[in-house]
Amino acid sequence: MPGLRKGVFAILAGFLILLNGCATVERKSTKSGEATIQGGGKSVVLLRLSAEIDSQRIEGSERFKARIASIDTGQSPKDISHYDSPSAEAQKDGWVYFMLEPGTYYFGVSPKLDNWKYYDTFYPNFFWFHVPQGNQVIYIGTLTTACETESGFFSQQVDECSEVRFIDQTESAQAIARASFSRFAPMSSAILKPLGTPRTIRTLDELAPMGFMTTSTKSLISPDCKEMAIKSANRKVWEVFTWGDEPGRHGEGALCYYIYGLPFVALASTGGAIAGEVAEHKWQPTIQGLQQELQENDPATLLGSAFETMLSRYGASRPINLNQVDDPFARAKQQGLKSIFQMEIVKIELSECGLIGTFGVAVTIRTRLWETASNNLLHDSVSRYSNAAINKKPLFYETELGVECPECRKREDYGGAEGGKLLNEVISKAIQASMQRFFDDVVKEKSQ
Repeated sequence: MPGLRKGVFAILAGFLILLNGCATVERKSTKSGEATIQGGGKSVVLLRLSAEIDSQRIEGSERFKARIASIDTGQSPKDISHYDSPSAEAQKDGWVYFMLEPGTYYFGVSPKLDNWKYYDTFYPNFFWFHVPQGNQVIYIGTLTTACETESGFFSQQVDECSEVRFIDQTESAQAIARASFSRFAPMSSAILKPLGTPRTIRTLDELAPMGFMTTSTKSLISPDCKEMAIKSANRKVWEVFTWGDEPGRHGEGALCYYIYGLPFVALASTGGAIAGEVAEHKWQPTIQGLQQELQENDPATLLGSAFETMLSRYGASRPINLNQVDDPFARAKQQGLKSIFQMEIVKIELSECGLIGTFGVAVTIRTRLWETASNNLLHDSVSRYSNAAINKKPLFYETELGVECPECRKREDYGGAEGGKLLNEVISKAIQASMQRFFDDVVKEKSQ
């Protein structure tokens, strides 16, 4: 039976590989697409994906899995199902492109293996890049890997690949752009950087005097009590019929579950939904109290004061608040500011922890640094301050702050005035940790 299952999976994986081999297609830009690019609404983003197989042949984008997300548009990470290619010849050498709106993007890429056991795995290298406003064609870099094969059912199968490596091939990209995108403005480079890594490191003398902009959400994302209760009820059904096996295991217990346990799932879901509604009703006063705290005490104010305090520790002049300015870049240039620090609290969440009945606060903060003279984005990162026991895991572009984390607490602890105080303490610690991470990563000089 296990041998038959492996054979079926291998055949299915081989079929999927054949399908995915056709994923990269050459398509011509439509007139409306070209008008969007020329009007500054989108840019052509050019890159090369190259996999050397057994040191003998080259495969292109079909040998890679990739995922992309834009925090500017609130886009969830999604797989890239296909790329366009500048030409048939360029496609053979791994050159591909897609069209994106201006903004910052987070990009995860991993080699794709043929081995059925690892076909769905995704262990990517993560990068970030910025598409500047008005740049019609940009090159973000070349990503390469070296792979080895072994004998499979029908042919040699890629069984192992090295870690993805970055190469800057700007000159080759310029030749591709001149040949395929001459109707647009000359190509510029916006090279990929490893996630969380700044485009450049500067001293405070190169950055100051500085301006700053701060914003924050005033909404609390609260637990979905109904969903939690249904999942808990269904898990109990699983545990009863699989003798405690972890969900997703395919042993004898799983077979018992699918034969005898499934009829009980609907009943458990109904009971869980009812229990969830009761729990949600109990939660409402607590959630409303925390929401009111956020409305009355804008976290953006904490961001501004924390930045001023941090700069004073580094001996820099007091920054200029640009929050109420219509055109902050124009004002910054008028006042001789060299850079603009921008910080935003993107999400404040109250999430369930691994221990049933306990909850933790997670704060997600985005930090950016702009060069005033060129309007270039020098740094863009998203960090999350939370307890590792929280069930809801961070998105792939959210880096965990490796500092002392907030505790998971019982629901009652978040109620009343003490609950509001507790929420503010967590937010304040998240701001301090994220601010320190920025200065450690981007600023050369340390405080005295």
